Amino acid sequence: MPLATTPRSPEETRAAMQMAAGTISFVLKNLQTPGQPWPTELLINADNMVSTPEGHALFQIPVGTTGGYARSTSGENYRLTISDDSSGAGVTFDSATGLVTNN
Repeated sequence: MPLATTPRSPEETRAAMQMAAGTISFVLKNLQTPGQPWPTELLINADNMVSTPEGHALFQIPVGTTGGYARSTSGENYRLTISDDSSGAGVTFDSATGLVTNN
C-alpha cells in the first residue's frame, strides 16, 4: 500500500522530477560499460522505482508522475522524460546534451 504523501506545489513537483531525472542519468552513466550501447529499455515498478532490465535500481520517480525512456537506434544516446500526471508538466534528460530541461 503506497504511503500517503503531502501534496506538493508545482515548483516542488518540478524540482523533484528534475532531481529524479538527473539522479537516474547519473546512476545509469556509472553503470554504463564504455563503448556499450545504453539499455534498450528501463523498467518502472509499482513503487515508481526505475531499474535496468538487469535489475539495477536507479532511482524512484515522484509519486503522481509517469516516466518514459527512448534510446536512439544506434544505442549511443537516450532521452528520459518524467511527467506530472495531474498538470502534464514535465522534464527531459537528453544524454546527447547532458542536460535536464523543462517541457
